[in-house]
Amino acid sequence: SPGLQKRQLAKYKHSGNWKAFADAIDKIMEADLLAVRTADFILCFHNPEVYSVGTTVELYEAYRLKKPIYLVSNAPRSEIHGWILKFVSYVVYPSFAQVLEQIKKDMRQWKKVHVAKKRLDSALKSCYTIFIKHTGGEPCE
Repeated sequence: SPGLQKRQLAKYKHSGNWKAFADAIDKIMEADLLAVRTADFILCFHNPEVYSVGTTVELYEAYRLKKPIYLVSNAPRSEIHGWILKFVSYVVYPSFAQVLEQIKKDMRQWKKVHVAKKRLDSALKSCYTIFIKHTGGEPCE
């Protein structure tokens, strides 16, 4: 749990056990970045009063992987770090209700794209099969 992790990290820091601290941070980062890599999209609540490097790293990873990122914040854009604004294409939703409506719209679009991609993959597979039969499996020159 995050609370237990924070207490354990604080214990390692205060005792000067930097090896255990680094190992724990590595495990947390590994799990968080795996979650980002396997997610379809990222939904982030931004509170400018809470400092979090981890959230920024996770948003950067999602941005780098071209994952859709949705940011909810009631803070003015001027209080949101420029990098975070860049990661979300400068779109900030003021409420969860509004962002959820957008996610629903986007998911309907993703579904259409997914269906079209499956059809295209199927058509290409059929064309490849016909090509192999026609050429007797000879590679193209």
